[in-house]
Amino acid sequence: MGCLYKKIRNLCLPIDCQLKLFDSTILPILTYGCEVWGFGDLSMIEKVQTDFLKHILNVKKSTSHMMLYGELGRFPISIFIKKRFFWF
Repeated sequence: MGCLYKKIRNLCLPIDCQLKLFDSTILPILTYGCEVWGFGDLSMIEKVQTDFLKHILNVKKSTSHMMLYGELGRFPISIFIKKRFFWF
């Protein structure tokens, strides 16, 4: 994540490109093998995404997660994982 933050800061990318980078680099790592462990505790994975969203929007740590998802048009990773779990 540190490398991604550094690249984003150095290149001054718009938010949509930052989200695309997250989806193409970090999300596959977080969801690797989720078909097996998809019903476990997903709070740590959600925390990675919400911390990233708070970082790119430059908001306080106390900002509501639902506010972040609504502002950026995103969904929690748990929905993505459950979708993949039931897709197979």
